[in-house]
Amino acid sequence: MSDNRRPTSITLLALFVLGLALWNGLRMTKAIVFWSIMKEYNAKPGPLYVALGGGFWLVTGLTIAWYLWRGKAWAWFAALGSTVGYGTWYWFDRLVFQEPHSNRSFALISTILLILFFSVLFHRGVTHYIYQKSRNTYPFSSTSARRHKNQAK
Repeated sequence: MSDNRRPTSITLLALFVLGLALWNGLRMTKAIVFWSIMKEYNAKPGPLYVALGGGFWLVTGLTIAWYLWRGKAWAWFAALGSTVGYGTWYWFDRLVFQEPHSNRSFALISTILLILFFSVLFHRGVTHYIYQKSRNTYPFSSTSARRHKNQAK
């Protein structure tokens, strides 16, 4: 495998995060476009909550997708944390603001399986190797400093 090629799992992960970010961007856009209608019909939790939530996950997702794509070491920590955060936010939103749905057990199992799937993906050998390798290329890391010291000799 050449140094410039990223593993398929990382490419798919970055594309999935990008898709989720765009989905939330659409959510934010729709809240802004239909703001007056949501206010007129007293939509709960309201257009501000929907727009801010969509905007937050849009920016977070775009940032994480970009840095996953670039292979930055901290990106997989951020992606794993945001996976848990997104699942938590989804359930908070569902339990607090939405009317009860009959598919609660399906949604719960799906959420748990997705979090487990991404946790396993983040800890796969090749994924872990790529991001550990990228960590060692920071200009001020101890490995980088040793490499520059040895090159100077």
